[in-house]
Amino acid sequence: MWPSSETRYDVRAASAAESLEHGLEKVFSNSNELFEIQVAEIASKGIEEDCLQSDCQLDEHLSTYHVPSTPAARTEDGPVKKEKASFFLLDPAYGWSHLPITKAGAIKLFSALRAFPELYQYVSAFSNKTFPRDEGFAGFDSHTTIGDDGIWTSFESCYLLKYIDRRDGIKQGANPWAIRHALIYQKVDRDDSRTSHLLARLPTAVIKLLGEGLRSSGTESVFVQDWSHLHTTSFSSIKDNLRQFINYLDQEITDLASQ
Repeated sequence: MWPSSETRYDVRAASAAESLEHGLEKVFSNSNELFEIQVAEIASKGIEEDCLQSDCQLDEHLSTYHVPSTPAARTEDGPVKKEKASFFLLDPAYGWSHLPITKAGAIKLFSALRAFPELYQYVSAFSNKTFPRDEGFAGFDSHTTIGDDGIWTSFESCYLLKYIDRRDGIKQGANPWAIRHALIYQKVDRDDSRTSHLLARLPTAVIKLLGEGLRSSGTESVFVQDWSHLHTTSFSSIKDNLRQFINYLDQEITDLASQ
């Protein structure tokens, strides 16, 4: 099992980050490269947004918002009371780039989230590449933790969402579309009354809807009240570009056949 809520430094996270750093392809930024994490913290007092640009800022943020708390009383029936929600968004500088966070920062973030080990496989998909290689997997992993009283205390899920996106700055006549993948990790912690999210390279439409929903409604936002809404929004977002991409391929094939 991964660490309890009292653990600030996760040995498993450190080991996984070390393995990712020494892989064949670069996953994390060096200390002198881009460090950028968009953060939204939602609680009863409202929404707090920030852009963290260093390990020190991340450490200060986690110390402020992710201090282990005393477990709240739980009941087997009825909705889970979600008093807090956290969203950490990582957006690589370009399509084949690594994540804009250092190894030290990743260890701090993974430890604070107390993320299950399956997350690290998906993180490895965001490494520097020399060509637009498909990662070869788009699976789904989840884990539910049951307390001594037989009531679930938390559940986690993680997957890569494949989607079609427009390419920027392309030459005339070049393919305007690219296949991307987004990392979506979520943890619903019943004891801590918190839903946490680690998101990387989300589709633009999802980022817009998520930001608008959180800013306008805070804790009443459907993204906070309904843990499944982020997933349904993400799945729904891929249809428009996918339809246009298929139309583009159909036109290209038609043009080739007529030559």
